[in-house]
Amino acid sequence: QEDDRYDLVSFRYRVMAVFLPMATGLGAALEVIIIAILVGLIIMIWLVPMVLARAVCMAAGTFSYFSVPRKEIPSQACVAEKLSALGPRGEVNRGSIPQLRGSASSLRNDGRRSSAPTQGSLAFSKQVEEFLPLIIPTSEAVQIAQDVASCTQRLIQTVVPEARVEGFANGSFFRGSAFAVAVPEVEIIVCVDPGVLLHRLQDKLTHNQGPTGRLDMRMVQKTALRVFTELLVSQGNFKFRRSAFRCAEPKVTLMASIESRLCSKAIPIDFAVNCMVPLHNVCLLEACGEVFPQSKVLALLVKRWAKDRGVCHAPSGHLAPYAWTLMALYFLQVGATDEAMLPPLQGVKAHDSFAVRWGAALPEGAKQPLDKTGQGRAPVHAGELFRGFLCFYAYEMDWAKEVVAVRLGRRTPPSLTQSSQRQAVACIEDPFEPSRNIGAGVTPEGLARTQEELVRALALLDRGAPLAQLLDPWMQWSNSL
Repeated sequence: QEDDRYDLVSFRYRVMAVFLPMATGLGAALEVIIIAILVGLIIMIWLVPMVLARAVCMAAGTFSYFSVPRKEIPSQACVAEKLSALGPRGEVNRGSIPQLRGSASSLRNDGRRSSAPTQGSLAFSKQVEEFLPLIIPTSEAVQIAQDVASCTQRLIQTVVPEARVEGFANGSFFRGSAFAVAVPEVEIIVCVDPGVLLHRLQDKLTHNQGPTGRLDMRMVQKTALRVFTELLVSQGNFKFRRSAFRCAEPKVTLMASIESRLCSKAIPIDFAVNCMVPLHNVCLLEACGEVFPQSKVLALLVKRWAKDRGVCHAPSGHLAPYAWTLMALYFLQVGATDEAMLPPLQGVKAHDSFAVRWGAALPEGAKQPLDKTGQGRAPVHAGELFRGFLCFYAYEMDWAKEVVAVRLGRRTPPSLTQSSQRQAVACIEDPFEPSRNIGAGVTPEGLARTQEELVRALALLDRGAPLAQLLDPWMQWSNSL
C-alpha cells in the first residue's frame, strides 16, 4: 500500500510538472490577448468617429475634425503652384500667377476693369459691415484695459514708485477669437525712465554687467520685465502664459483676472516695459481716422484676418500687428485709387507723447491726397478696400524691391544705407523711427505663408465665399492627413 501511495504521489507530481508550465503559459497568453482586445476597442472608439467625419467632409470637399471649424485642404498641385509663384525671398513672381477677378484694379476707374461693384462684392461688403461692430473696441473694452492697467500700476509701484502703466485695447475681446492668447487684444505698457530702473533694480542688475562693468540697456529692460512679471504672478491675479524676449521689444503674455462687472473671465494681455509700438499704433490710427475714417476700419479688419489665419504672430517669423497696420495705411496711400486716400504721415515725438504731422510738400512720384475734409469723396465700402488690400500685397507689392513707408507716401525701394532694410526679407519703416524696420524679424517662410494666405483669400472672394470662410482659424495639419 505504501508503494501504491508513493506511486500515486509521484504520478501527481509528474502530471503537475507537465501541465503547470502549460497552464502558466496559457494564462499569460490569455492576459496578453485580453489587453490587446481592450487596446483595440479603445483605438476603434477613438478612430471611428474621426474616420467617419473625415469621409463625410472629404466627400463634401472640406475637412473637419470634431469641433474644429471647417478648413480647406489644398491639393498637392495647388500647393506646388502657389510655392512656385514665390521667389527665394518670398516675393511674388507675377508672370506665374494669373490675374484674378476682383483685384485692386477694380477699385480704379481707368478703363481696364469696371469700378462698379458686382452683386457678390456687395454681398461681401454687407457681411463686412455687419461684422465690424464685433471687432471694433467698445467703451467697455477700453475701460477694462484701463482697469487692468490700474491694477498693474498699484503692484509695480511697490517696487518702482515712479512707474506709470498704460493700457490699450486694440479690439473687442468679449466674443473671443482664434489665437486670442498668442496675439492678445489688450496691451499693458510700463513707462519708466531707464535711469530710474537702474537705480531701483540695481541689486538685480549686477549679474548683467559686462567685462567693463557697463550695463546693456536691453538687458535692463528684460530684467525689469522679469521682475515685474514675477511680482504680478505672485501677488496679483495674473497667470504666466509665454514670453518673447528675442523680439525687438521683449514682452510677456499673461492672463489677467480682474474683479469687474464688465467682464468675469480672464483676459489675455501683452505686458512690456518701455515699449513704444502701442503708442505709435494708437497715434497713427487716431490721426488717420480724422482724415479717412475707413482707415481704422480697414486696419482692424486686416489684423483680425491675419490673426485668425495665423500670420500675425511675430515670434513665429510672421508680421507683427503693428506691421499690418502700417501696411493697411500704406495701401490707402499708394494702392487703393488713383488719388491717395491718406497723405504722407510723419511721426513726431513731443516730450512724453507722440503726434502725427501731415506731409506738406509731396515728393515726386507721390499721389495727390484727397481733401482732408472728405468733401467730394465717393464712399468706399470696407469690403472693397479689404479686397484691394489683399490683391495689392499678393500681386503688386514686390518685397525685394519696395519698402512700406507711410512717411513718404509713395512707392520706393529699400534704403541701401540702412542695414535694417538692406538684409531684411520685408522692409516696413516705422514713421516715428525711420531707421527702424518693423519687418526685421520676418523669415522667408513666414513671408511665404503670408503670400499663400493672400492668394487663398482672393481665390475665396473670387468664388463668392462668405466672410466666415475667409476667417476660418488656420490649423496646421500634418502631411499624413
